[in-house]
Order: sequence, then structure tokens, then C-alpha cells
Amino acid sequence: MPLLRHSVQTQQRQVRASEALKALAVAERQRVKMKEETVQNLRARGKEAEAPLALARIQLAATTITSRIDGVVSQTIADPGERMQPGQPIVVINDPQDVWIEANSEETSMRKVQLGSRWRLASMPPPAGLCRARCRSSAPQRAQSVP
Repeated sequence: MPLLRHSVQTQQRQVRASEALKALAVAERQRVKMKEETVQNLRARGKEAEAPLALARIQLAATTITSRIDGVVSQTIADPGERMQPGQPIVVINDPQDVWIEANSEETSMRKVQLGSRWRLASMPPPAGLCRARCRSSAPQRAQSVP
């Protein structure tokens, strides 16, 4: 009889272990189901986010910025992502065929500067090099008062 009692107790332990494993499996199935629902919700949110993105791409493709002159961008005024208004400058464009230089000179050198006189100017980097220039105007600089 003790052998039979021992066998019954062993089987009862196995039943309890099986019931515990079953409970774990049910809980795991519920956790997996919740994860699947979360994935579905995230996919739906992703699809919702695609519509404004598609609209922004269409608007970007339809955006054209033109200039009245041909030239080279010498200065960028607007930063990427900054909102601009129609007519607001974004860049400064210069015609490379129409370059002018503003130079200051000591008064003792001014007698050498005459309208129409030609000059060879050495520029400092960037870019370094020589260029030819002609004086088109000369005016004394006004003294600025310091408050």
C-alpha cells in the first residue's frame, strides 16, 4: 500500500506541475496576443503617418525657387527648415561678370587713385589670386562719431 500511495502522490505532483505549465502557457498566449495587438496598432499609426509625409513630398516636388538673374550664390540667408514668406530673400546671388570691390586707402595714397585708372589687385584667400580692376568712383569716407 505504501507503494500505491507513493505512486498516487507522484501523479498528483505531476498533475499540479502540468496545471502550472498550462497556466504559464495560457498567460504566455495572452502576452503574445497583446504584443500582436500592439504591433497592429503601431502599423496603423505608421500608415496614418504616411499620408502627411506623402503630401509633404508632393508639395516639395511642386516647389520651385527661381532667380531673376543668372549668377552664383554668395551668401545663404535662410537656414534649412526655416519657414519663409513669399518675397523674403533666401540667398544672395551675384553675377560673376559684374564684381565690384570696395577698398579703403590711406589719404597719402589717394592722389594715385583716379577715375578710369587700372589696377592689378592681389586677393587674399579664399580664393587667392590676381585680378584686373578699374576705378569707377572715388569718395572720401565720412568720419563716424562714436556716442
